[in-house]
Amino acid sequence: YFAGKRRYAQHIVNKEGVPTEELDIKGMDVMKSNMNPMYRKFGESILLDIMYGKTKKEIDTKIIDFKKSLDTVPIKNIAKPTGVKNINKYIASKPSSGQIFSKLELKCPINTKAAIWYNDLLRFKKLDKQYPCFTEGDKMYYVQLKDNPYKIEVIGFTGNDPEFINEFILKFIDKDAGFNSTLLNKLQGIYEDLKWSFPSLNTYVNKFFLF
Repeated sequence: YFAGKRRYAQHIVNKEGVPTEELDIKGMDVMKSNMNPMYRKFGESILLDIMYGKTKKEIDTKIIDFKKSLDTVPIKNIAKPTGVKNINKYIASKPSSGQIFSKLELKCPINTKAAIWYNDLLRFKKLDKQYPCFTEGDKMYYVQLKDNPYKIEVIGFTGNDPEFINEFILKFIDKDAGFNSTLLNKLQGIYEDLKWSFPSLNTYVNKFFLF
């Protein structure tokens, strides 16, 4: 599969006369190191399907079914893994009396926002002595959120968090936004390379046309 200069995938079955099973991928967005493992594995499987000659209809169905399956997978599997960077640089001021959240500098990166807002919520709930706040260099996950009472767009977590954080994420996680920002455009790029039309992922549209 050749998508352009330094962008390709190849399934190697013979190397210098020796039978082998290797997948060599270079420059493909679906395999970037900052992708979460589940999305990266799915992207790899799509490339393999293309190289093995599966039809567009088969690959369309696989993508539609994968999107539907996100409703039932553990949140950690679809969250984005990242590191905590410049957390103090982007705090313009700590929360003042009566406020929950810090004031942020302009152009604060989304993962930094997620870490800062997690810390602010821990302090607001007086749980920062029981659970560690994020500091520079920590590893974390973050998810995008639907409209919520705190009016924040993302939140970080570790997987070992207070119950109110777990419940908040479970109630307000925006799985569609996470899929769209992490994987959708990369799959669409593959379809554009192949001159294929991308399948509709809107289940409501599909139901409408059943009438």
